[in-house]
Amino acid sequence: HFLMPLDMALSTKSLTKDPNRYAQAYTVFQSRVSEHQIIQDFFNEKLEDYINSFAKDKETIKILGVGSGTGEPDLNILKQIQALYPGVPIIYEVLEPNVEHISKFKAAVSSTPNLKNVTFVWHQLTNKEFEKQVREKKEGKKFDFIHMIQMMYYVGDVASTIQCFRHCLEKTGRLMIIIMSGSSGIAKLWQKYEHHLKLSDFNISTDQIMEVLEEQDISYQYFELESDVEITDCLKGNEHGNLLLDFLTLTCNFSESVSTALKAEILEYLHSSEYNTEREGKNFFDNKMGVIMVDP
Repeated sequence: HFLMPLDMALSTKSLTKDPNRYAQAYTVFQSRVSEHQIIQDFFNEKLEDYINSFAKDKETIKILGVGSGTGEPDLNILKQIQALYPGVPIIYEVLEPNVEHISKFKAAVSSTPNLKNVTFVWHQLTNKEFEKQVREKKEGKKFDFIHMIQMMYYVGDVASTIQCFRHCLEKTGRLMIIIMSGSSGIAKLWQKYEHHLKLSDFNISTDQIMEVLEEQDISYQYFELESDVEITDCLKGNEHGNLLLDFLTLTCNFSESVSTALKAEILEYLHSSEYNTEREGKNFFDNKMGVIMVDP
């Protein structure tokens, strides 16, 4: 295998630096993944005991969604809590830096029935800004449940983030993290092209999270969820395919901003590695997730 000068790239920009493009790419990605349904099935199957562990006998249930995006899993979680604890007031705080995501989440809330007992509090902040407030004692609230779904890629320092948000839990409070599995195709893609795509800041999977928890001697339960993303459009090079490539590589305008050699190699990897399956003429790429339920 001869090495091409793959990173004779034009200058690449992280997708996270362009909130508009990120929101567009995220929307395309969300429409191509099976993960919502898979997370929902997991919640239906596993969440009841978990909810009871933090919500039992509470006069008010206080929840924090960190990096909640457009809020689909959040509304599922709420529905389940309400079914188990009908009428108990819920304060639901959302930490989300992307203003477009917040407005979509708010729209979803207004079209969801039976949220009368839920008070939403919106924080347009990054986790780092919130953590700074906690450390400076400007934010002293305690929560019964904090969840971080598909957002640990953006935290920078995993250990201090986990420490900070555990500090924000009540004594019986629970923290749940959902993130790509270290054995998923996307994790392997990021490991392989980490330097070419400047992904080292974001290259975080279940492996790093569990390592941190073990180092800090924190017990947890781990579940792996099979999931994939339909990548047929990536080969076609159409607008949706380009946005999806941006999201999969976390690179803004990936197709125009990397060398032809690197683009060809990544497309080849997406379509012919062991992580690709073909069904009914469509291509799917492995996007396994891990759910880490941290003990109090």
